[in-house]
Amino acid sequence: MSFLRRNGSEEILIVLNLSNRDTHVRIDLPVMEYSSLENLLAGGKTSFQLYSGRVSADLSAFQAIVGRRIPLAPLDRIQ
Repeated sequence: MSFLRRNGSEEILIVLNLSNRDTHVRIDLPVMEYSSLENLLAGGKTSFQLYSGRVSADLSAFQAIVGRRIPLAPLDRIQ
């Protein structure tokens, strides 16, 4: 199960594996805006694989990802 919550410019993505098995998930989201999340449960950064207009991730049994989108830097600012 997954869902996205927005409040102004802040976006929180929640991805839940409610099964007792490891699973690979694919979620349709605006790809270029979701390469990384600040993981609010475990700290650090969670990155997604990007392909064909979707993000994907591997989740362990009963694992949850709750993350705040990390805005991408504009391309003209990258050196």
